[in-house]
Amino acid sequence: MKTILLHGGTLILPDRVKEVADIIIKGKIIEWVGKKNKFPASIKIDEEIDVSDKYLLPGLIDSHTHLSFNGKEDMLVLCKQEYETLLFETVRSAAKTLKSGVTTIRDVGGFNYSDVYLKKAINEGLIEGPDMLVAGKAISITGGHLFPLTYEADGVKEMKKATRLQIKNGADLIKIMVTGGAVTGQNIEVVHFDLEEIKAVVKVAHEHKIKVGAHVHGSSGIKRASRGGVDAIEHGSLLDDESAKIMKDNGVFLVLTRGLEFMFEDISESWLKRISPIRKKTARVIELAHKFDIPIAIGTDAGGNQFAPHGSMPRLMEQLCKEGMSTTQVIKSSTIIPAQLLGVEDSAGTIESGKIANILVLKDNPLSDISTLRNIVNIINKGEII
Repeated sequence: MKTILLHGGTLILPDRVKEVADIIIKGKIIEWVGKKNKFPASIKIDEEIDVSDKYLLPGLIDSHTHLSFNGKEDMLVLCKQEYETLLFETVRSAAKTLKSGVTTIRDVGGFNYSDVYLKKAINEGLIEGPDMLVAGKAISITGGHLFPLTYEADGVKEMKKATRLQIKNGADLIKIMVTGGAVTGQNIEVVHFDLEEIKAVVKVAHEHKIKVGAHVHGSSGIKRASRGGVDAIEHGSLLDDESAKIMKDNGVFLVLTRGLEFMFEDISESWLKRISPIRKKTARVIELAHKFDIPIAIGTDAGGNQFAPHGSMPRLMEQLCKEGMSTTQVIKSSTIIPAQLLGVEDSAGTIESGKIANILVLKDNPLSDISTLRNIVNIINKGEII
């Protein structure tokens, strides 16, 4: 097992720059982190890499993405294509995601379990990609948001069965569609599940030690999902004071998905009409989350529509800095906070001994200039230099 020394890099903690440090990686695990030239003599180094003029940041975590879809075409159009084509396309999406500095993702809904198969291939070393937590099929009511891609269920009994089926098929988390959504063109303020249905999903999921994320835009849906015990609100686009307080009282994370339309010059009028009311609220949602001390995890929603390319996490982080978040908050929401949401804080989110060696080597300090993430010098993924 190879042992690598990263020598003399400036370590970035979630909220500040630490002193210059050495990092020793053995296999895929960080074995030691400490002051320069102070590592134990008993550790034998096979390779030394000088990073003395570089900054070291934990690998990024994208908390809301869809690798099953390419982010260039509508999901409802893509699902009519040959399954094999979509499956192979996930490999390219995984590579783009990793090369953008994202070493862990939370995939919140694939197509016929393509996310589960992709995760398996990555874990077996067949292809290169980020660590994945996957949802399998999202659960919706009959005719609910994205129903051609989801498992449709109605009533407490069916919700329990749907949850157990996703777990049986390899899901690490459960995704429920609590309101309408822009892609399907439904009213985003209409709540699709009653409280007992949500509680039924949460009960089964939590009994299996996995978490529940709820696709929600409207405030009524945020309140119901939070009272139902979900672990995260996905989007939360129409958050208000009352729903924010209920999220806080119930210990719910906000997965902020500002969207990536700002990257495009030409966007269809129909999409803008559907999405603009949501995107215009981003700054207010951020303000309320900070006011009520709700933990924010950032998600690109890459693949979620035809204007959501994979590999866009650095650009999204820059945009959120323009819309009310500080660089410190953005970095926390892309590393340590999502690690807590995903339940992987023992292995990801910070650069510490015993954690997986997912490390970004940067030319400049991202706390001073977040755009440096567009030009990553090196990506270390599970101890391998990309």
